[in-house]
Parts: sequence; structure tokens; C-alpha cells
Amino acid sequence: MSFKSHSLISPFMELSPNYFPRKELEALMANPVEAESLLLEALEDFCEEPDAYFTSQGNYLHVVAFNLLGHFKAVEAWPHCEAIINELYIQRPYEPQHMDILNETEINQFGKLVAGMARKNLDDLIELALDKELDLLVRKGLVIALFTSFLESVLAENRFFETLNQLFKSYSKSELGEYQQTVWDSLFFICSRVDPQLIIDNVDHIPKNHEKYQVILEASQKGFNPEESTVLTDKKKEALKQEHGYSQDPIYAMEDWKVNLNRFEDQIDQSIFNTMIDQLTQAVKNDTLPKLDTPSVKPQVPRRVTAKIGRNDPCLCESGKKYKKCCGK
Repeated sequence: MSFKSHSLISPFMELSPNYFPRKELEALMANPVEAESLLLEALEDFCEEPDAYFTSQGNYLHVVAFNLLGHFKAVEAWPHCEAIINELYIQRPYEPQHMDILNETEINQFGKLVAGMARKNLDDLIELALDKELDLLVRKGLVIALFTSFLESVLAENRFFETLNQLFKSYSKSELGEYQQTVWDSLFFICSRVDPQLIIDNVDHIPKNHEKYQVILEASQKGFNPEESTVLTDKKKEALKQEHGYSQDPIYAMEDWKVNLNRFEDQIDQSIFNTMIDQLTQAVKNDTLPKLDTPSVKPQVPRRVTAKIGRNDPCLCESGKKYKKCCGK
């Protein structure tokens, strides 16, 4: 039996408008072994034939597969996860199906999911995070994935800190454009939690027009007092892990972060839309479109052309009968 016709999978390929499939998602979560196998097939199929997957047509299987496989920490899904990320390069035209996954998953959750799938491929994850040609929001998500991997004690501290230092240099040489503020702020947030000295040491790489640049510059010139350092104790690391560790409740995250399985409820039916286009095309051809440049005129009250006929008046047909007994019946 094809995975597409399996009862655990098929509901996500034809979702109805204004419907969040909580029960269907819970059914998958309740059968993790079978679900993981089916979702792996689905994600592989998506990577091979993405044209069959469009959220605008009610097919959310690729989004669901990505979210749940990340939650299951399915390392077997990493090749497919990496293939999806590799479709999101700045200089490559984006496929809407791949963007669906990014758009339908809040960026922090995206990072946690990637971390789950990349547990045994950290070298690949680091290489992608440092790739200057990758979509900037994706890079932000990958840095969060590194943060999650560190908090879950999968990525060693020295390797993580080394990568953070490399990220400062990489960002400084990247065209960040409109995302400059959010990308740098995300990096600052992570460094401030693990070791603020990383920010001060890399002040030369921070854009001078960044709103926090002057504060960081003054702190670096003043000199960093180790006694003021926020030491990352095991207790603090554990607290951070509770918030930024692996995905804990993907159903809540999908619903909370608008993995909107009711997004297309207001779309015009395609057949109606096509009919409207045909009518418009014909109107243009026949020059029957309303003229938009005519001066506005006040609406005229219709005037009676003939006098009002009373019901007892002689009928206008000259029958000799009263109007009410003749044409006025």
C-alpha cells in the first residue's frame, strides 16, 4: 500500500478549509514508530516530486512530515532536511513548496526541528550555518539549531564557541539587507546567554550602524571584568534547555505559530476565477468595459411620461370600461 493512501497520512493531503487536524496529528504522535516510517517516505517523496505538494491546495503533508520528524529527532531524515535547506539559496529561485515549510514554521521552532534531525551530522549543520549564500532567515534558524544542539549536550562547548566566533566574521561579510537587525540580534541573544565576552571580542565585525554597536564598543574599550561575567552554570544551562532545547510539543507549536491549516478559506474558487477572467477578456475585446474617466453625475429621478391613471378613470384602450374593470385588472 502506498504511504499516500495510509489512513495516518492521507488526511493531510486534502485538508478542508478552516480546519486544524488536531485529532489526525495526535493519531500520528500516538504511533511514533509507524508514523516515522511513513513520514520519512513522505519527505523523500516531497524532495523528489515537490510539485505535488501545495499548501494552497490543502496539501500540508510536507509541512507535517518536517515538523514531526524533527520532533521525533529522526536522524534518517537529515538528508531530506538538508536537501530542503539547500533549495533556499539567495541566488536560486525559490520553490513555493520549500518556502511553505519555512513560512509555516516559526523560525525558533524551525531551528529546534533541524537540530533534532541533524544530531549525527553536526559538521554539515555548521557548514550550512556559515554559508553566506543561504537565505538569511534560514541561517538564523540554523544558528538556533546549533544553540539547541549545544544545550542538549550534542555539540561540544569549544566547538560551539568556535562556530559563534566564525559567525561574527561570516555575517560581517554577508549582504544582510533588511534582515541585518534581526540576524545580528539573534546572534547577540545566544552569545549573551552563553558568554557575553564573545560579543565584545567580535566588536570589529559588528556593523557600525547597528543600534547596539556603540554600547558594545564602549564596553570593549572599558575592558571586560570577568567577575561581571554571566557564568553559564549547569543550572542556567538546564533552564535554557527547557526553553530552547528540542521540540517538545509540535502540535502546540504548529497551532500557536500559525501553521495555518485554514489559510486558504478565503481564496476564490478557481472555476469562478477563470469565469471572471473570461468575462473580463470578452468585455475588453468588445469594448464594453465601463468608462472610468467620465465625469460623475447625480442620479436622476425617473419621471413619469404619462399621467397617472386612476382606477375609476376610463381605460386608455377606449373600451368604454373603467380602468379597474379593463386593463387595470
